[in-house]
Amino acid sequence: MHHVYQLTIDGDTEHIYIGVTQHPKHRYEYHVRRNQPDTPKGRWIRNAREHHLFMRMTILSSWPDRADALAEETRLIRAHRATHTVLNDVDCASDVARRRTPEGRRRTGDANRIHRSQQWTVTTPSGDTSTITNLRQYCRDHGLVNSAMTKVAQGRNRHHRGYTCRKLTN
Repeated sequence: MHHVYQLTIDGDTEHIYIGVTQHPKHRYEYHVRRNQPDTPKGRWIRNAREHHLFMRMTILSSWPDRADALAEETRLIRAHRATHTVLNDVDCASDVARRRTPEGRRRTGDANRIHRSQQWTVTTPSGDTSTITNLRQYCRDHGLVNSAMTKVAQGRNRHHRGYTCRKLTN
C-alpha cells in the first residue's frame, strides 16, 4: 500500500511537506533523524529539531497503486500551494522527479550498455586468461558472485574462488 502523507511541525501553520511512502514509520524516522540537506525542507526540519518542536506525520490517503498515490500527491501539492508554503523540492514530484520519460529511459539504457561493454581480463583458477565485455554475465555463467569479482577488480580482494579479474582501461 502506498501512503500519501503530510509533515507538519507543531506551532508552524505556514509550512507543510507532502510525500509518498510504503513504510510511514520508517519514513518518519528518516525525516526526523537523518541529517537534512541544505534545502528549505532540510532547514525547516533542522530548525524544528534544534528547538525541540514536535514533527507530526499525517496519512492523508492510501493507494494500492503507486501511480495513483503519486497523482494524489501532485494534486495535494498543487492544492496546498494556495494556502501554505509547500516544502517539496519540485512543484509536482510525480511529474518531474519520479516519472521516467522515454528520453530518460533511453539515456539510462545507453549508460547501462556502455557499462556492460567495458572490458575485463579474467584469470581462471587453472591459469587460463580471457578478455570479456560483460562481467555480470560471465559471473552468472561460471557460478561466481558479481560483487565479489568487482571487489577483486578494485583490488579490495585478491581472488574470488580462485578467479582473478581486472578492468581494462578504454
